[in-house]
Amino acid sequence: MNASGASLLDRPLPPGAVLASPAAVCARLREWGIRACCLEDPARINPSAGSPEVGTVRELLDAVVAENHSYRWDLTAVGLINVFPSHSVLDDRVDPLEIDSEGLWRVLDDRLRLQDHGMELFQEFVDGDGPPVSVSLPRGSLRDALNALVAPIDAAVWHISGSPGGWFLTVSSTA
Repeated sequence: MNASGASLLDRPLPPGAVLASPAAVCARLREWGIRACCLEDPARINPSAGSPEVGTVRELLDAVVAENHSYRWDLTAVGLINVFPSHSVLDDRVDPLEIDSEGLWRVLDDRLRLQDHGMELFQEFVDGDGPPVSVSLPRGSLRDALNALVAPIDAAVWHISGSPGGWFLTVSSTA
């Protein structure tokens, strides 16, 4: 892990209770301006998760996976925190793609083919084809592709909710 990743994870958190559910933790991190992405699977979440006493981002992430045993967290090379269940739709393999200044919404629907992963893009407000992205995606996982697509967009994060076969992907901002 590089020094900036270590400093992000060791960042002290403001006081206040945070429910140790993956979605609640990621929502709170985003409120604090931290780029946290999450797959929220209600069938895998501990409904009785408490509010742990934590002081840093790392302690909060460790607490959420301690309460939700099928979950794990990762700080990606592109600086996004991911909180997700092991063995999920995020493990689906995707083919390599060369994307040159294409709208993100179109890339997600037409090029990444979200429907093939039992997923649909959720947008409250549609703004054309979305912000332009240019990336070279090697063959990899759906999680890797989502991270690569949102990383160059300032403050953007992805969030997946729903249930297997009926997932909804939302791309939003921490700002």
